Amino acid sequence: GGVDVELRLAGSLNNEDYVNKIKEQIKKKKLEDKVFLLGNLSSEQIRDELSHASIFALTSLEENSPMGIEEAMAAGVPVVTSNRCGMPYMVRDCESGFLVDPENPNDIAMRLRHLLENDKLRLAFGAKGKEIAMERFHPRKVAQQTREVYLRAIRDFKRK
Repeated sequence: GGVDVELRLAGSLNNEDYVNKIKEQIKKKKLEDKVFLLGNLSSEQIRDELSHASIFALTSLEENSPMGIEEAMAAGVPVVTSNRCGMPYMVRDCESGFLVDPENPNDIAMRLRHLLENDKLRLAFGAKGKEIAMERFHPRKVAQQTREVYLRAIRDFKRK
């Protein structure tokens, strides 16, 4: 059997052809009451969406360091994301989420289903993600690390 879920897609709806194709597929599969295109969201709307989310999924082919992953982890939401580019540096596989092959829909579905059917694991991943986010992504931590880089550069320059 299936898992009863909603898919809430946030992001730009500017590419009209692409959006229309998505809407056609939603209608064709009779998923109008399960798939929602939210468009661009404000910071407040993002926090609200994450407060109700069971999982944050981002299975892009290419990303550097997506802010959405940081926001989800800070909110204690487990992440399922691609095993490419910068994403493996953000999410600890099998600790704060799952890294998946973005070109393997079965792998993605299996990992999503595993988290949806296992509350204990989902909560543990979320808690670990929040811990990692506070250690690595909190603005104070980032500012401190940036300052340390500049101080190191100044020290190195003075040595020359």
